[in-house]
Amino acid sequence: MTFADRVRRAAKGLKDFGAGELADAMEIRTYRERQQIREAIRNFLKRGEMERIERGRYRYLPRIEKVTNRQRLWNVVRRMSGPFFTLNDLEQLTGIHRESIKEFCGWLVREGYAERLKKGHFRRTGNYGIEVPKDQKKVDRLVDWRRRIKEIERAARVLAEEMGGRIDDPGPETPVNRAKCEKLARLRRMRQCEPGSG
Repeated sequence: MTFADRVRRAAKGLKDFGAGELADAMEIRTYRERQQIREAIRNFLKRGEMERIERGRYRYLPRIEKVTNRQRLWNVVRRMSGPFFTLNDLEQLTGIHRESIKEFCGWLVREGYAERLKKGHFRRTGNYGIEVPKDQKKVDRLVDWRRRIKEIERAARVLAEEMGGRIDDPGPETPVNRAKCEKLARLRRMRQCEPGSG
Protein backbone atom coordinates (compact mmCIF):
# COMPACT_ATOMS: atom_id res chain seq x y z
CA MET A 1 0.00 0.00 0.00
CA THR A 2 1.46 3.36 -1.01
CA PHE A 3 1.66 6.34 1.31
CA ALA A 4 -1.08 8.08 -0.72
CA ASP A 5 -3.34 5.03 -0.25
CA ARG A 6 -2.74 5.18 3.50
CA VAL A 7 -3.65 8.88 3.49
CA ARG A 8 -6.85 8.12 1.51
CA ARG A 9 -7.88 5.37 3.90
CA ALA A 10 -7.35 7.55 6.98
CA ALA A 11 -9.00 10.63 5.41
CA LYS A 12 -12.12 8.66 4.45
CA GLY A 13 -12.69 7.86 8.12
CA LEU A 14 -12.55 11.51 9.19
CA LYS A 15 -15.28 14.07 8.50
CA ASP A 16 -12.91 17.03 8.37
CA PHE A 17 -9.39 17.18 9.68
CA GLY A 18 -6.11 19.00 10.07
CA ALA A 19 -2.70 17.56 9.19
CA GLY A 20 -2.10 16.56 12.82
CA GLU A 21 -5.41 14.70 13.11
CA LEU A 22 -4.72 12.88 9.85
CA ALA A 23 -1.25 11.90 11.10
CA ASP A 24 -2.78 10.62 14.36
CA ALA A 25 -5.36 8.58 12.42
CA MET A 26 -2.50 7.06 10.43
CA GLU A 27 -0.54 6.47 13.68
CA ILE A 28 2.39 8.54 12.44
CA ARG A 29 4.82 9.70 15.07
CA THR A 30 8.00 10.95 13.34
CA TYR A 31 8.53 14.49 12.11
CA ARG A 32 9.62 13.26 8.66
CA GLU A 33 6.39 11.32 8.13
CA ARG A 34 4.35 14.30 9.35
CA GLN A 35 6.10 16.39 6.69
CA GLN A 36 5.05 13.76 4.15
CA ILE A 37 1.45 14.21 5.33
CA ARG A 38 1.61 17.94 4.58
CA GLU A 39 3.06 17.25 1.13
CA ALA A 40 0.41 14.60 0.47
CA ILE A 41 -2.35 17.05 1.44
CA ARG A 42 -0.96 19.64 -1.00
CA ASN A 43 -0.93 17.02 -3.76
CA PHE A 44 -4.45 15.83 -2.93
CA LEU A 45 -5.68 19.43 -3.07
CA LYS A 46 -4.10 19.92 -6.50
CA ARG A 47 -5.63 16.67 -7.76
CA GLY A 48 -9.03 17.58 -6.40
CA GLU A 49 -9.22 14.67 -3.95
CA MET A 50 -9.41 17.04 -0.97
CA GLU A 51 -10.81 20.48 -0.45
CA ARG A 52 -9.74 23.19 1.99
CA ILE A 53 -12.59 24.10 4.32
CA GLU A 54 -10.62 26.80 6.13
CA ARG A 55 -6.99 27.46 6.91
CA GLY A 56 -5.49 24.17 8.10
CA ARG A 57 -8.78 22.20 7.80
CA TYR A 58 -9.54 19.81 4.96
CA ARG A 59 -12.22 17.40 3.76
CA TYR A 60 -11.66 14.28 1.66
CA LEU A 61 -13.68 14.12 -1.58
CA PRO A 62 -14.31 10.49 -2.51
CA ARG A 63 -13.86 9.53 -6.10
CA ILE A 64 -17.23 8.98 -7.70
CA GLU A 65 -16.20 7.96 -11.17
CA LYS A 66 -13.02 6.68 -12.70
CA VAL A 67 -11.12 9.66 -14.06
CA THR A 68 -8.94 9.10 -17.09
CA ASN A 69 -5.24 9.93 -16.96
CA ARG A 70 -5.92 12.64 -19.51
CA GLN A 71 -8.56 14.24 -17.27
CA ARG A 72 -6.28 13.94 -14.22
CA LEU A 73 -3.46 15.70 -16.07
CA TRP A 74 -5.87 18.35 -17.33
CA ASN A 75 -7.13 18.98 -13.77
CA VAL A 76 -3.60 19.28 -12.36
CA VAL A 77 -2.47 21.73 -15.06
CA ARG A 78 -5.71 23.70 -14.68
CA ARG A 79 -5.34 24.02 -10.89
CA MET A 80 -1.66 24.98 -10.79
CA SER A 81 -1.15 28.33 -9.10
CA GLY A 82 1.22 29.69 -11.75
CA PRO A 83 1.34 29.36 -15.52
CA PHE A 84 4.58 27.32 -15.58
CA PHE A 85 4.87 23.55 -15.20
CA THR A 86 7.29 20.75 -16.05
CA LEU A 87 7.03 17.10 -16.93
CA ASN A 88 8.49 16.31 -13.50
CA ASP A 89 5.74 18.34 -11.78
CA LEU A 90 3.02 16.39 -13.56
CA GLU A 91 4.72 13.05 -12.95
CA GLN A 92 5.10 13.71 -9.22
CA LEU A 93 1.56 15.03 -8.79
CA THR A 94 -0.24 12.33 -10.75
CA GLY A 95 1.97 9.25 -10.73
CA ILE A 96 1.18 8.79 -14.42
CA HIS A 97 3.80 7.23 -16.71
CA ARG A 98 6.17 9.83 -18.16
CA GLU A 99 5.54 8.84 -21.80
CA SER A 100 1.81 9.47 -21.34
CA ILE A 101 2.59 12.85 -19.82
CA LYS A 102 4.85 13.74 -22.77
CA GLU A 103 2.08 12.80 -25.20
CA PHE A 104 -0.42 14.92 -23.25
CA CYS A 105 1.91 17.94 -23.15
CA GLY A 106 2.55 17.59 -26.90
CA TRP A 107 -1.21 17.68 -27.41
CA LEU A 108 -1.49 20.80 -25.20
CA VAL A 109 1.13 22.53 -27.36
CA ARG A 110 -0.49 21.44 -30.67
CA GLU A 111 -3.93 22.62 -29.54
CA GLY A 112 -2.66 25.97 -28.22
CA TYR A 113 -3.26 25.34 -24.51
CA ALA A 114 0.46 25.58 -23.69
CA GLU A 115 3.77 26.55 -25.22
CA ARG A 116 7.02 24.66 -24.90
CA LEU A 117 9.71 26.83 -23.30
CA LYS A 118 12.54 24.31 -23.30
CA LYS A 119 12.81 20.55 -22.96
CA GLY A 120 10.31 19.42 -20.33
CA HIS A 121 9.19 22.97 -19.42
CA PHE A 122 5.86 24.51 -20.46
CA ARG A 123 3.70 27.59 -19.94
CA ARG A 124 -0.10 27.59 -19.99
CA THR A 125 -1.57 29.83 -22.67
CA GLY A 126 -5.18 28.76 -23.23
CA ASN A 127 -8.44 28.81 -21.35
CA TYR A 128 -8.87 25.64 -19.29
CA GLY A 129 -12.45 24.52 -18.72
CA ILE A 130 -13.42 21.77 -16.32
CA GLU A 131 -13.64 18.98 -18.92
CA VAL A 132 -10.69 18.08 -21.09
CA PRO A 133 -11.49 18.61 -24.81
CA LYS A 134 -11.44 15.59 -27.10
CA ASP A 135 -8.35 14.95 -29.15
CA GLN A 136 -10.26 14.19 -32.36
CA LYS A 137 -7.13 13.13 -34.27
CA LYS A 138 -6.38 10.55 -31.60
CA VAL A 139 -10.00 9.32 -31.65
CA ASP A 140 -9.82 8.93 -35.44
CA ARG A 141 -6.48 7.07 -35.22
CA LEU A 142 -7.93 4.71 -32.60
CA VAL A 143 -11.01 3.94 -34.70
CA ASP A 144 -8.77 3.27 -37.74
CA TRP A 145 -6.44 1.08 -35.64
CA ARG A 146 -9.36 -1.02 -34.34
CA ARG A 147 -10.70 -1.42 -37.89
CA ARG A 148 -7.28 -2.65 -39.09
CA ILE A 149 -7.02 -5.14 -36.22
CA LYS A 150 -10.40 -6.61 -37.16
CA GLU A 151 -9.25 -6.93 -40.79
CA ILE A 152 -6.06 -8.71 -39.70
CA GLU A 153 -8.00 -11.07 -37.42
CA ARG A 154 -10.43 -11.83 -40.25
CA ALA A 155 -7.54 -12.53 -42.66
CA ALA A 156 -5.85 -14.79 -40.06
CA ARG A 157 -9.07 -16.83 -39.63
CA VAL A 158 -9.39 -17.25 -43.40
CA LEU A 159 -5.74 -18.30 -43.66
CA ALA A 160 -6.13 -20.78 -40.79
CA GLU A 161 -9.19 -22.33 -42.48
CA GLU A 162 -7.31 -22.67 -45.77
CA MET A 163 -4.42 -24.41 -43.97
CA GLY A 164 -6.71 -26.96 -42.42
CA GLY A 165 -7.44 -25.10 -39.23
CA ARG A 166 -3.93 -25.04 -37.81
CA ILE A 167 -0.85 -22.92 -38.04
CA ASP A 168 2.31 -24.46 -36.58
CA ASP A 169 4.55 -21.38 -36.52
CA PRO A 170 5.08 -20.38 -32.87
CA GLY A 171 6.84 -17.16 -33.92
CA PRO A 172 10.42 -16.02 -33.43
CA GLU A 173 12.58 -17.51 -30.70
CA THR A 174 13.05 -15.41 -27.59
CA PRO A 175 16.58 -13.98 -27.52
CA VAL A 176 18.74 -15.25 -24.65
CA ASN A 177 20.63 -12.83 -22.42
CA ARG A 178 23.78 -14.88 -21.98
CA ALA A 179 25.33 -12.56 -19.36
CA LYS A 180 22.30 -12.90 -17.08
CA CYS A 181 22.16 -16.68 -17.60
CA GLU A 182 25.84 -17.05 -16.68
CA LYS A 183 25.43 -14.84 -13.60
CA LEU A 184 22.41 -16.88 -12.47
CA ALA A 185 24.36 -20.15 -12.94
CA ARG A 186 27.28 -18.74 -10.88
CA LEU A 187 24.93 -17.67 -8.09
CA ARG A 188 23.30 -21.12 -8.03
CA ARG A 189 26.72 -22.82 -7.86
CA MET A 190 27.79 -20.49 -5.01
CA ARG A 191 24.57 -21.23 -3.11
CA GLN A 192 25.14 -25.00 -3.47
CA CYS A 193 28.70 -24.63 -2.08
CA GLU A 194 27.53 -22.69 1.00
CA PRO A 195 27.47 -24.72 4.24
CA GLY A 196 23.99 -25.63 5.36
CA SER A 197 22.45 -25.47 1.88
CA GLY A 198 20.54 -28.47 0.68
